[in-house]
Amino acid sequence: RVQDVVGPRRPRGGFRAGEPPRRHEAEPIEPHRLHRASRRPDVPRMGGLDQHDVHAMQGSFVHRYRRGSAPAAGHPAATVRVRAISPANASGDNPGPGARVRARACAYNAGSSRHPGLPRPVPAVSNHPLLNIAIRAARKAGDVIARNVDRSDTFTVAEKATNDFVTEIDRIAERRIIDTVRRSYPDHAFLAEESGAHGHGDFEWIIDPLDGTTNFVHGFPHVAVSIAVRRRGRIEHAVVFDPLRQELFTASRGSGARLDNRRIRVAAKRGLKGALLGNGFPSREIDRLEPYLAALKALTSGSAQMRRSGSAALDLAYVAAGRLDGVWELGLSPWDVAAGALLVQEAGGIVAEPGGGDDYLRSGDVAAANPKVLRAMLR
Repeated sequence: RVQDVVGPRRPRGGFRAGEPPRRHEAEPIEPHRLHRASRRPDVPRMGGLDQHDVHAMQGSFVHRYRRGSAPAAGHPAATVRVRAISPANASGDNPGPGARVRARACAYNAGSSRHPGLPRPVPAVSNHPLLNIAIRAARKAGDVIARNVDRSDTFTVAEKATNDFVTEIDRIAERRIIDTVRRSYPDHAFLAEESGAHGHGDFEWIIDPLDGTTNFVHGFPHVAVSIAVRRRGRIEHAVVFDPLRQELFTASRGSGARLDNRRIRVAAKRGLKGALLGNGFPSREIDRLEPYLAALKALTSGSAQMRRSGSAALDLAYVAAGRLDGVWELGLSPWDVAAGALLVQEAGGIVAEPGGGDDYLRSGDVAAANPKVLRAMLR
């Protein structure tokens, strides 16, 4: 039924008494409800069948409902079984324009029910249980870092070695990670930046609770939590989490690399010309300054631009995401490299030592890029 509002003439857009209301002035007394859980009427052209098009239905039938353009291959149009019931004719033989619509069963695919103005939803990803625990631990450590990023004057800063700092936030974040992992895997081993190696077993967690401590101490907002899971000497899972941008880079061997559950790929650059490379200054090993400067000169003369961020883990993650075309750094530790290296490999890149070897976790010297850019870098 449609409620006809009858009253005196109103200026601009009103109507005369007794005149049938125009379509936009119709007020359905009881609009249809397709979503039984919310018990709210659908918004026309967004959530389902248009409530104004009920008159097009006849009785009980199966309606193929396709929103917008045809769905992609492999995604058939959703089928909705609808029974239209007119208040004047409860049998449903001839529903009128005010009929209620009941959906007996409906199934929308991601393409057909999405409004054209909204972004396509991110598909659910099934992660390995070890990766899920690593993500949970990284987020807990990231919460500690994010809460203290603007409080550098309130926490203790110590210098472990020349230009190598540690704060109490590093230690707190590391304890959060280890405690989270131990609740699920009490027999696993750890190799952590602050507490060192402890435990034995086939599984080893390589942890950098705060990569970019110098940035953190100075309030420079570029830090990360890096966690890798090594099984019998091979990295199997990796997480690099940026707690300030809330960006989560993840990878499992053989399953690809992701940024916030979206697949990522290394850049398609074909050489050094116009490339953007990340690098790290060997501030802890000043005796290696000369070979570093020689390599820097060779790369910049090949038309590559350089960026030094202060976080090796994020540099490698950015290579995996195509934000950097390559990266090369010297004198890193295993916890700086382990997670980021798997991200690059699973995103289609190559990780190697600058001399061409593959023992970068032991040497700490790393170069990473897509195959063509890496070949040009290592010449």
